[in-house]
Amino acid sequence: MSTSYHKCEDRFAYGSKGQFMCRRAKETYMMVILASVYAALVGLFLVGMILINSWLDVAAVLVFPIPLAIITLLAVLLLFWIVGGEKYSYEADSQRMKITAPDGSSRVFYYNEVQYVLYQPLELFAAERGYEVIIKLKDGHSYTYDYIYSKRKHLRTKEDTPFFIIEERAGINTAKRDYI
Repeated sequence: MSTSYHKCEDRFAYGSKGQFMCRRAKETYMMVILASVYAALVGLFLVGMILINSWLDVAAVLVFPIPLAIITLLAVLLLFWIVGGEKYSYEADSQRMKITAPDGSSRVFYYNEVQYVLYQPLELFAAERGYEVIIKLKDGHSYTYDYIYSKRKHLRTKEDTPFFIIEERAGINTAKRDYI
């Protein structure tokens, strides 16, 4: 997240732009499919080894770990890709914030239209990995982003997210927001 201040009509204006990661839209389904395919492949492999083992004892014992290790390595790499998330970008000025998704679609939030920003913990395997951020507008619409923490351990607070810029610029009272 980077912040810059630039001169605009003889006064300083606020500007910030950067990138952040969000959870993939179909992450849960992708993980279930990966687990199912992995279990099926390992099961078929084990059944095949049992059938082959009856007439090929020594070769089966020597060759058995290699394909199983390859299948496991590929599953782990695919799992890291799935949970790694997608990269979003944002640009903020003194009036609005524009958030652009990986597919190129954009959403613009004008600070004076924001009613509140709500943060709820986002977990993966019982470990906190970010926030489910809900931006509620005064017209009743709400938008949700599943924000994933930065890899930097010290950037794990609400103030470190780009959504805090919306709160700050909209002048939302954080004490009031926590009771919503």
